[in-house]
Amino acid sequence: MAQAGPKDHIFVTCAGDDDKVTVVFGNGEAGARLPTGVENVKALYRNGIGKAANVRPGQITLLQTRPLGVREVINPLAATGGADREDRDQARDNVPIAVAALDRLVSVQDYADFTRRFAGIGKAAAKRLSDGKQELVHITIAGADDIPIDSTSDLYLKLVGALRQFGDPALPIEVQLRELVMLVLSAKVKILPDRLWDPVVTEIRSTLLDVFGFQKRTLGQPALLCEVISTIQNVEGVAYVDVDAFGGVPERVATPNGNRVLLDPDQLAT
Repeated sequence: MAQAGPKDHIFVTCAGDDDKVTVVFGNGEAGARLPTGVENVKALYRNGIGKAANVRPGQITLLQTRPLGVREVINPLAATGGADREDRDQARDNVPIAVAALDRLVSVQDYADFTRRFAGIGKAAAKRLSDGKQELVHITIAGADDIPIDSTSDLYLKLVGALRQFGDPALPIEVQLRELVMLVLSAKVKILPDRLWDPVVTEIRSTLLDVFGFQKRTLGQPALLCEVISTIQNVEGVAYVDVDAFGGVPERVATPNGNRVLLDPDQLAT
């Protein structure tokens, strides 16, 4: 913008933290001014990208325009991989990672750092493993804000392609999606005499969901009983806590042939 001449028809857009976009035109010195008048600027924009575009199968049933001969439409597959732009906290975490590998994947940590800053990826972890025949780099990924990622999506395929392009061509890689673990907790809580039960319990639940939620945990980070007790105990109004049961229910189980399949509702209940 600063290098534009007084007759250059240019503009820049700025996205704020509130997701509102501001359009800035020239001032007659750096870029041409807008012509005088009303309704003399036509804007074309796209809406629906990002996390909101991850539609379920069968969710799209209407066309914006109906070409001749088209009666109805439906999406048979889910859309995955769409992520919102980074907020300031995410950008602050990703900037140091962006210069760590310098697009040359040498160490295992380089693979994790490169994957972590790939657009649409929220968390990544890499380990050097062996399949019994050869060593490989195994990378576990989770989408930004835990968005769904399908192994056939553009995001997944482009990530794998980039890893092979910048990594060691002789070193195999394997990219797998994260598996969730549902934490189950049963505890007795004693609150202080001058406190009401409902506000304190609401704060306990909110704090636990925050501390053990997606944003605050790294992939594979253990959830310790002592951390649960400390989190509850530090809530204002709690006198003491007695945990009766604490554990995790995995999202998938291994089958005899080595595959991992989703648990059905009956298996989760037991």
